[in-house]
Amino acid sequence: MDCASEDYVTEIIMVGVVAPAAYVADAASVAATATVGAAKAAGKGIAKGATSAYKAVKGVFTKGTGNAFSRGATNTSELNVNQFKGLKNNGVVKVNSSGSNRPVTGAPNSYYTTANGEHVFVYDGQGKLIYDLSGDRVKAFSINVNPAGKEFYQPYKLDGAVPQFIKDLFGW
Repeated sequence: MDCASEDYVTEIIMVGVVAPAAYVADAASVAATATVGAAKAAGKGIAKGATSAYKAVKGVFTKGTGNAFSRGATNTSELNVNQFKGLKNNGVVKVNSSGSNRPVTGAPNSYYTTANGEHVFVYDGQGKLIYDLSGDRVKAFSINVNPAGKEFYQPYKLDGAVPQFIKDLFGW
């Protein structure tokens, strides 16, 4: 394999770059940035390529305290109170009875409540909808992206009961 090839450099990035524990990042951002870094690094050899790739990926990571949201949770036991502390309240949003017109973007690390207080829509560090909370259940959202780059939010219910800290935070 040619060590200067883009595929090889991408492999170095994805396997060889490990973020310090105090840093968190969105996997899609890392992958996109890694691809850009690999393209820039192609033809520079392993050492220069890995260094360039690391610099490209390093910019995606943000210093955190373990409170960043990550997509892909399947059980409510994966949620922790630190993720929800410090979220900014965006106020009240009016949605139809099915909630299908809920805003899919908001301010990063924030939430909206519905007028009746039954639902809370939570937005991650990129301002993208990640949770629809109620006193009875937690729905998470995966994001599918079509070839044209349009995002589609797919809800799914997390297994497990709504954690008590969520009920306490939002008054249920």
